[in-house]
Amino acid sequence: MDVVTAARPGEVMAPDHRAAARPLPATPPENRLIMPVQSFRSWKDEDRRRPVAPRAWKTPWLKRLFVFGGGLALTAYGAWEMYNVVSVSRTTSLQYVLLVLFTVNFSWIALAFTSANGVAAFAALTPRRDRPVFAVGEATAGAAREAGFVAVRSADGDLTDLARLIAAELSEAVLLAPLAETPAGDLAAALDAAQARNVAVQPLTVYRTAWAARVDPPAFDAVLVHSPRAAQALAAWAASSPARLAGVVCACISAAAAAPLTPLGLTTAVSERPNETTLLKTLKAALGKRDAPV
Repeated sequence: MDVVTAARPGEVMAPDHRAAARPLPATPPENRLIMPVQSFRSWKDEDRRRPVAPRAWKTPWLKRLFVFGGGLALTAYGAWEMYNVVSVSRTTSLQYVLLVLFTVNFSWIALAFTSANGVAAFAALTPRRDRPVFAVGEATAGAAREAGFVAVRSADGDLTDLARLIAAELSEAVLLAPLAETPAGDLAAALDAAQARNVAVQPLTVYRTAWAARVDPPAFDAVLVHSPRAAQALAAWAASSPARLAGVVCACISAAAAAPLTPLGLTTAVSERPNETTLLKTLKAALGKRDAPV
């Protein structure tokens, strides 16, 4: 504790440099970036961003028509049904306000993503980022945040955990689910099992997974399997010569991912939780201590 005392006669007090020190600023110094001058009144074609792969680039008009057209049709139907409800008697101004608010909020209440690929594909279709997002795991949630979505919730699990999270948070809502052409699971069935209250799922195919050319990799001790689709590709690769995976530890993120490998008699280690951290712990435990580096 500091004590304030008066100076004795003939005694010189040493200056306190701490009191003269400047306080630190509340915010860091400005670091302005140079912004290119852009005109809203004129457009030059040379200013357009060029696609990375021009031959593979095309405007997804059909997908946009399906997404926005379907959403518009559902909104119009819901608004008409609500109008029939409020117009039973003399319609008041307050009921009209209720009808407008209902119409605005009836279209997609939320989004559900089951993979980071789905996030990237859907984000390329629309600039809207205002809807809440339910993600199956942290990796997918991180991809959604990087894409600009602000209200992101992670189930930190599998499809069943995602359905339970949605059932606990949503009711009487329309859920848009951007998925792969061949989805790994049935989200609508999972929501029914989780006893979701009138949550209508509108699936939307936004990307397709394709098998890459098969190559023989160098010798390896373990393989990480993140999806049933990847497990099917691995099983097809090893079917002609099961010795390729002899003694190899297959660390699978879920039981569904391990299922295609079971008929081949392979050594599978299934993660207790379907996330990357637990999967790596499972792999480490399955490998154990080995003399040779892995």
